[in-house]
Amino acid sequence: MSKNLYKKLIVFYPSPLMVNTIDSLIEEIAPQIKYENIIFPDLLDKAIETGITDELKQEIYNIISAIPKDPQTLILCSCSTYGKCFEKISSELGRSAIRIDRPMAEQAIKAGRNLGVAVALHSTIEPTKKLLEEIAKYQKVNISIREIICDKAWEYKLKGDDRVYFIEISKAVENSAEGLDAIILAQGSMAPASKILESKLSIPIFTSPEIAIKNIASNFIV
Repeated sequence: MSKNLYKKLIVFYPSPLMVNTIDSLIEEIAPQIKYENIIFPDLLDKAIETGITDELKQEIYNIISAIPKDPQTLILCSCSTYGKCFEKISSELGRSAIRIDRPMAEQAIKAGRNLGVAVALHSTIEPTKKLLEEIAKYQKVNISIREIICDKAWEYKLKGDDRVYFIEISKAVENSAEGLDAIILAQGSMAPASKILESKLSIPIFTSPEIAIKNIASNFIV
């Protein structure tokens, strides 16, 4: 993204799970940013069930097309599962867009070559791996990715039990961290688990929401 280019941020949510988190980060880190949320509560559930189908791609196309075209508006995709699809369609439509996990992935590759990618949803692992591989190829570096599937965690998130959700994530990551240079918590909702892990591991833990908002803020006209 070019520096000092944008005046408005539109945040796309295919689920309401991250709305409060990102709202709070914008207000804390970049209160000068004018932003609008567009929320489609069922889209993540559909992607979890079927993957990103042609029907879902068409829904994303329709959503982006409905956003007024303005070169000084940036669209943030809050979801790693939809990230690649959203960026691709936005580019085809001539819209400026960024997926929430891109700035995190760019930072993580600078931390080392052996990366652990932790997810609580299977639908997130492939988009995140492909993003890391794309960035590594562009930067002409070789990376190794270890998948860390936190199988038991998501059911607690759905129950609204965030405390156990974060505990289950930290257990799975801690058990798989040996030999890694850095850990990536691929879903934005996993970010608070980094506090637990930082007290247990000596390697950096990367999470997407805060890194993304700081990155975006540096590209806004004040």
